[in-house]
Amino acid sequence: MSRRRRVAILAAVLIMVLAMTAVVIAIIKPHIYYVIKEKVISWDISFEQEKDETGSKIDAVQFAYMKPKTPNGYSIVSEDKESDRYSVEYKDDDGHSIYYSQYLPDDVTTSIDSERHKITKEKIGEYEVVIGVSDKDVLSICNDGNYVYDIDGTCDADTIKKMMESILLKKNY
Repeated sequence: MSRRRRVAILAAVLIMVLAMTAVVIAIIKPHIYYVIKEKVISWDISFEQEKDETGSKIDAVQFAYMKPKTPNGYSIVSEDKESDRYSVEYKDDDGHSIYYSQYLPDDVTTSIDSERHKITKEKIGEYEVVIGVSDKDVLSICNDGNYVYDIDGTCDADTIKKMMESILLKKNY
């Protein structure tokens, strides 16, 4: 077999492997797209649900309420369940508050004040989480391919991170 023919066969096999990988990624890829625009004074994070070939949004499964583990010393003071949103408010005896929201990414945009917060991106498992920390509060936002999770509060960053981990990694602390 000539060298040219072997190179052509190898190239064809490589193209097929790459195409199959792209198909697998398209199948397992989350159906939420997001864009982070890092501006001078804020980070704007936009979420958009994937659309099918007709331009219609892909229907999400029935909303499954995900509650993070309640941090030590905190208690739930309010809980609100709607058809496309879930929120919980936590408080401790020292007056610290934590607000958790889970919602569908129906063309949602949120902003984080980058003048007041030190903003970073971290990985929790396979998910990218945007975290903003200031001297007064901490906030985090993430999507898992089905929902957007938003946790913010007047507590330490480790508490917020553990709550996000309990959702994304299904851990109980």
